[in-house]
Amino acid sequence: MLDSDSDWPVLIEYLIQFQPKPNTLANYLKEVERFALWLIHEKQKPISAINRADWLAYLDFIKSPPATWCSSKARKFQKDGITLNTGWRPFEIRTVHKPLATKSHVIDDKPELVTGLSENSLALAKRIIESMFTFLVVAGHLNANPAMSPRTRNRSSATKKSFSERTISDDLVNYTIDILFHAQKKAVSEREIFWYLRARYIIQLLVATGLRLSESAEHTYGDITISGERWYLDIIGKGDKPRSIELFDDVIAVMKEFRIATGCSSPTPLYNDPMKLIPRKNVNMAISDRRIIQIVRESFDLACKAKMSEAEAVASADDKGKLLRDASYLEKASAHWLRHAHASYFLKHTGHNLKATMSRLGHADVSTTMIYIHDD
Repeated sequence: MLDSDSDWPVLIEYLIQFQPKPNTLANYLKEVERFALWLIHEKQKPISAINRADWLAYLDFIKSPPATWCSSKARKFQKDGITLNTGWRPFEIRTVHKPLATKSHVIDDKPELVTGLSENSLALAKRIIESMFTFLVVAGHLNANPAMSPRTRNRSSATKKSFSERTISDDLVNYTIDILFHAQKKAVSEREIFWYLRARYIIQLLVATGLRLSESAEHTYGDITISGERWYLDIIGKGDKPRSIELFDDVIAVMKEFRIATGCSSPTPLYNDPMKLIPRKNVNMAISDRRIIQIVRESFDLACKAKMSEAEAVASADDKGKLLRDASYLEKASAHWLRHAHASYFLKHTGHNLKATMSRLGHADVSTTMIYIHDD
């Protein structure tokens, strides 16, 4: 089925299918390259000879790669885009902050330097390489998928369900928005003001629409259709499936406010408006999924610290406990929790209309939507 029967051209054929989506291609290229380099330098064997023991060894390797495989954040190529940066390594040295919500109530911002991938990055790496193996099996390049077994399949399903149930309350979302609003008012530099404004806008947009990060990063205001007083956002979602979601009054108001604040000539989107739905400082330039994750994470950290400060100031044990509990939620919350929060809200306020919620979120399987049904 493939044009080549040797390993490296086959990997290129696998990656080519993601070319229409630059962000997806970048993520897949990074993980496939890491795996290929590991095979070359650590195992000295081709992909066609890999077995399950090799796969398990690779998973252990990426949990804590040796220092020689790691570097501080560095570009792979020089400015010319051709010359390799000799300081580049496949894995980054990252910083990890100690938990904010601790029993000692002490806020410690001193980070720890680590080399292993985070839990989410490990899960993503596994999914991508498992997908690559499946492609190679279907194409006849491998006889079997070394990553698959009945046990791993069942465990993967259980993990997905558990993760999907993570959400954040409306009160904590509103609290975070308030913290960002007050920080924006106190900010002096234009750069800081824009950061707080955009962070607040991102959180309000994601919780009001349930968009996936890739969807919010890839689309523009030109994808909005206006019919009378009703706004619709036309999305090309996961699996290149189109859908149209109606925007409600609260998110329309936020969009208008954000456009005016960033200097747009009109609060209402223009025809074929090039402004990115979530932009950089240059509103016509795209932002990455990873940057959105960072902005939301930093926003929740600000809110967490504020809750910690409030906990230190109160005398009541009950009040202190509630504030610390809120802080612990904020500390764990992520950008994807906002999609979960929107799903739970929309499902509840449509009378558990599974079909409408499934369509709004772009789910391919109703069982994915059903996990958001909770007892009132």
